[in-house]
Amino acid sequence: MSEATRLTAESADRLFGEFVTKTVLDEADAGTWPNALWQAVDEAGYTTAWDDQDRDSRDIALTLAHRDGWHTAPIPLAETLLARHVLLVGGITPPSGILTVANPLNLDNPTLDGTRLTGLARRVPFARDAIAGVVTVVNDAVVLAPANATLEGSNMAGEPRDEVVWDNADVVVGGAFLPERLLAAGALLRSAQICGALQHALARATQYATEREQFGRPLGKFQAIQHYLARIACLSATSEAALSRASASPDNANVAAAKICASEAAGDAATLTHQIHGAIGFTQEHALHHITKRLWSWREEFGAEGWWQEYLGGVVIGAGADALWPLVVADS
Repeated sequence: MSEATRLTAESADRLFGEFVTKTVLDEADAGTWPNALWQAVDEAGYTTAWDDQDRDSRDIALTLAHRDGWHTAPIPLAETLLARHVLLVGGITPPSGILTVANPLNLDNPTLDGTRLTGLARRVPFARDAIAGVVTVVNDAVVLAPANATLEGSNMAGEPRDEVVWDNADVVVGGAFLPERLLAAGALLRSAQICGALQHALARATQYATEREQFGRPLGKFQAIQHYLARIACLSATSEAALSRASASPDNANVAAAKICASEAAGDAATLTHQIHGAIGFTQEHALHHITKRLWSWREEFGAEGWWQEYLGGVVIGAGADALWPLVVADS
């Protein structure tokens, strides 16, 4: 970890620790926008962290996504970071305010005629809250489109996932940008969020196993619980390693590996964490569900592990048998 990313992580932990409370999370689940949290994040400059196109900016953006995931902040910070990054690469000056991104996998028959867009985007994160618009890629062009949600929904964690329809809507069109590049960048940010949430799940499970007693001794003294904790730790470490490699060299194969590891770990770790906590972990009053529901939700977004496994398999097959071992052991 560089000095810049370390300082970013410490700053984000202080800010999120102050503003992301159980009350804020519960109110967000009920549909209340956390205005104070968003203002603090915006004033701290977090939303513009990926405006530059170098590795340092990317690492800082991933660090913010990681800490966002640890604290389960109920705001579209990752989406705004990604949207601004894509707009700038496409030659469009990003508007200020909340932005979101339409996953290329969730677009239905988009048609771009000059600066007029017709089509439908499903499960757009926080579209109802986005002031500035939805960023996506149509016909390999970057598009900034109106964000008015026509049908509101949510994921398992209660985060807004809305449907947006464009009927000959006036949009801003930028330069060439492949949909796969947007998808990969989104998958990388989601992987970072999952890794943060995995660390938090492990910390909570370890604390609970240490403090909770059963049959006169702490839960952590039971071999089965020790096995569960070790398994969560391994899943977290594997996901962090894959994320680190993808951050250093973000080609699609490395991003695929990172998202596969993170998504697979998300499901297993959430299950094991609930098994350690027992019935109390399933209650609305306990904070655990804010972590595990996001793990279950984020694992499916910007390509679930199955989608990326198929993609990575195609890369390996296409490269041929002689390229397999070099691909596995390459430093970057």
